[in-house]
Amino acid sequence: DYGTPSLAAERADSFDIGVEQGILNNRARASVTYFNRDTTNQINFDNATFTYQNIAATHAEGVEAVLLLKPTDRLDVSGQYSWIDSTNRSPGANFGNDLARRPEQTVSVSADWRSPWGLDLGAGVLLVDDSFDNASNTSRLDGYAIANIRAAFALTGGIEVYGRIENLFDEQYQTVANYGTPGRAAYAGLRA
Repeated sequence: DYGTPSLAAERADSFDIGVEQGILNNRARASVTYFNRDTTNQINFDNATFTYQNIAATHAEGVEAVLLLKPTDRLDVSGQYSWIDSTNRSPGANFGNDLARRPEQTVSVSADWRSPWGLDLGAGVLLVDDSFDNASNTSRLDGYAIANIRAAFALTGGIEVYGRIENLFDEQYQTVANYGTPGRAAYAGLRA
């Protein structure tokens, strides 16, 4: 049981506004969205007590942008950028601090290519900004970059062999202080 008897329901007032546009006969598509959210009794996991607890008041706002490109019928490229400012608005010592484990900026880029002979290749990179591990903003988590590659080959119309390597360069990083994250990992299999 991870709850506490005093845990209250989370409530939020929010809005978002965005625009999406396709160009070049939909070979390129871009979207941008702004959001703004005020939350009361935000439910948050407390690593010190291993329970869920409420944060009395929080505010978050940000912009998310996506760009999808299809330069050829065989190549897809996508990029995503997020800027999110999330702060504690509860009265007390942590007022105005960043919410724990919420990086302000993230960027991801990926590309996938389908060959004419059944081989599919792909790669992606994720960049994550620094964040804080605690409500008092005294424990910093360094930002990180993760690269992944993937491949698949169709043996028949319904069977393919695939493989991927996650965290290609064996980046040492933490999303929670002192909590292990996977190093480089390779996967392979048969998909039917």
